[in-house]
Amino acid sequence: MPQQKKSAPVNPLTPTNKEEEDAIRRGEENKKRRLQSKANSLQTSPPTEEERSLIHKIFMESKKPDRNHVFMSKTHNQSVILCQPSDRNIHGKIFGGYLMRKGFELAFSTAFLFARSQPAFVALEDVTFFKPVEIGDILRLNSRVVFTQDKSVQVEVLATVTDPYVGEEQTTNVFNFTFECPSVKDGDVKKVLPTTYEEAMVYLQGRRIFLTAHEKSETQI
Repeated sequence: MPQQKKSAPVNPLTPTNKEEEDAIRRGEENKKRRLQSKANSLQTSPPTEEERSLIHKIFMESKKPDRNHVFMSKTHNQSVILCQPSDRNIHGKIFGGYLMRKGFELAFSTAFLFARSQPAFVALEDVTFFKPVEIGDILRLNSRVVFTQDKSVQVEVLATVTDPYVGEEQTTNVFNFTFECPSVKDGDVKKVLPTTYEEAMVYLQGRRIFLTAHEKSETQI
């Protein structure tokens, strides 16, 4: 049968007990949450009034020297990988799980370096693959701490690929990891502060992701 490159119909799920009904309900709630989050994305809509007030408060805080504050620009880390045939999938592209693992390793290291305490993984936001990664591509993973609260650290990892023969760089993934550092010394982790408008939007997005993950964990208890 020729490939049509169209979505295929999927058989609906029919729950047979209370546990399965709850699982389907949570899945539907997560779908609604994702659609709402996409509709209110900071890429297309301005921040809320509460968020604008928060950014102004952070701006005022950034003017005052504080040992417990770290500028977001100081939290960056990067890894560069030459994509090898050993990591390809059945379609001849780099396996998505490999990208996620490398993203996680960099995010874990970034949170560890930032908090000076071993982090524990809490959550990973939904992952979208914008572009397949080819064998021979140069994969760059850039991480930064985008939000902190209490003992939690939110890390963004931006994955881009470059064809070395062309030199064009394209984004393939954006990973958002939530970690907790229960053994951090001297109370809570340091507060990360944005210093540009772009960083402020990333800060707010990281805050939204963190609060959503926190809300979901509480509802599942």
